[in-house]
Amino acid sequence: MKILSVDDKVENVYLLEAMLKGAGYQVVSAHNGLEALQQLGHHKFDLIISDILMPQMDGFELCRHVKQSEDLRHIPFIFYTATYTEKRDEELGLRLGASRFIIKPLEPEQFLAVIGKVIKEYEAGRLVAAPPPAEKEEVLLKAYNLSLVRKLDRKVQQVEQTAQQLRAVLGEKERELIARREAEEALRQARDDLMKANADLERKVEERTAQLVDANANLQTFTYHAAHDLSSPVRAIHAFSVLAMEDYGEQLGPEGRSLVERIVGSSAQMQRLLNDLLEYSKMSQADLKLEPINLGQAVNEALALLDEDIRGKNAAVTVVEPLPEVIGNVATVVLLVDNLVSNALKFMPPGVQPKIRILAQSGNLHREREGRADRAASQSEAAARSTLDGGAVRLWVEDNGIGIAPEYLERIFGAFERLHGKHAYPGTGLGLAIVRKGAERIGGRVGVESEPGKGSRFWVELIRAGR
Repeated sequence: MKILSVDDKVENVYLLEAMLKGAGYQVVSAHNGLEALQQLGHHKFDLIISDILMPQMDGFELCRHVKQSEDLRHIPFIFYTATYTEKRDEELGLRLGASRFIIKPLEPEQFLAVIGKVIKEYEAGRLVAAPPPAEKEEVLLKAYNLSLVRKLDRKVQQVEQTAQQLRAVLGEKERELIARREAEEALRQARDDLMKANADLERKVEERTAQLVDANANLQTFTYHAAHDLSSPVRAIHAFSVLAMEDYGEQLGPEGRSLVERIVGSSAQMQRLLNDLLEYSKMSQADLKLEPINLGQAVNEALALLDEDIRGKNAAVTVVEPLPEVIGNVATVVLLVDNLVSNALKFMPPGVQPKIRILAQSGNLHREREGRADRAASQSEAAARSTLDGGAVRLWVEDNGIGIAPEYLERIFGAFERLHGKHAYPGTGLGLAIVRKGAERIGGRVGVESEPGKGSRFWVELIRAGR
């Protein structure tokens, strides 16, 4: 089935071609009546679909020429228009010999249904070739001219309405232009004032920033030296207190021993705080050399340092091999693992054996583990892995501890943040702050997944070596 589509608007031509070709028809397009007659002179068509309002020769004139031709009269002719929409326009089109008169727009399904019905009628012989119009040529021309006059009258009315609207809009725009010029002048003055104020503000911000940088550097230096200098007397207090307990405990009596025991405990807590302050200060200031390191060796070194604590807690620590190479600093990574494992050992419910699992995540590790017996564990890791890019490795430290409530998951990485009393879970509140600072210094980041009573899964994201 070959169809001639006639429309002067390119977008309409494309739309018709898309609909008709999608339904399995062959389509040839013309942009006005003259082009359509040329196509009809060179090719055979089974159906003509034409717009009406077109340059050079419109659809009415094209239909008249087709239906007056002995060779073309048998071709079904359909008008498809958005401008000639009155009943009299449809009557004129049918009087000229058209088979259908369709008003735009029409849903594609409805349009194709009409086309299909016309084709079926034609193929079944129910749609016979239109005879020459019964009216005289003058009668048709008169009706045609009346249709054009009506269309022109409507256009003139629309143009007049548009002109009135334009005059009103122009008057309003002129008033707006005057107001705009006044506003622009005020804005120009305000901008000049703002630029001056901004220049002054930038100068003050630069001065204040420089002061803050100096103050921060001085504070870090003071913190480091203060912690360093205080370490010696605190160690002495602790040592002397322990000696006093050992050598004179019997002579001190219950109340005296209690006081000395409190001194021993407080000095030990102070020593831990000073050690953490020194680590945090060094982590903030030290020049860290970044290089490829073996993550497995760093984890083993950290676990060796914690061997006494692990055995003392009867903890079960599992390291899932292999652990890949990453870009980092050996001492820093060892410190991060040390703090995370220490944290896991500390925050355990009473009477529960600590179970700690250390593993690394990457795309390759995930694929290697999919067929193994620990599939349940790997499935729990899938959601976290979906956020990793190809150049990242995520080191996890999982525990079966007390867990963390959702509202505290971000706070716990801040300095001196404590969620529990010192007597329940002793500590300085700096361990996780050191982890975050260390990870940031080697280009990584940290996070945690946890629920109260269901343990915690801390992770450190590092850069994969050799990516």
